[in-house]
Amino acid sequence: MPAIWERITQTTLNNLKATGFTYVTKDNDLNGFGIKVTAKGQATYIVVARIKGGRTTRITRGGFDTLRSKDARQDAVVQSLRIKKVKT
Repeated sequence: MPAIWERITQTTLNNLKATGFTYVTKDNDLNGFGIKVTAKGQATYIVVARIKGGRTTRITRGGFDTLRSKDARQDAVVQSLRIKKVKT
């Protein structure tokens, strides 16, 4: 799955398009925060973090049309810290 690196803002969200394949846009500033865009153009926020002493996990946080980028960014910080505290 190809990845694009840029700062995720409202302008970035407005410019998301269906490309015929799934891709991820990762945020430059907040490690583990991104947007997954499906082949049909449906976009959802994702948080990727490594569980302490274990594997990497990805959590889907909701669609960009229902959650503002500012709120999603704050939620990503909380979720990332929560994931990193979990022991396997």
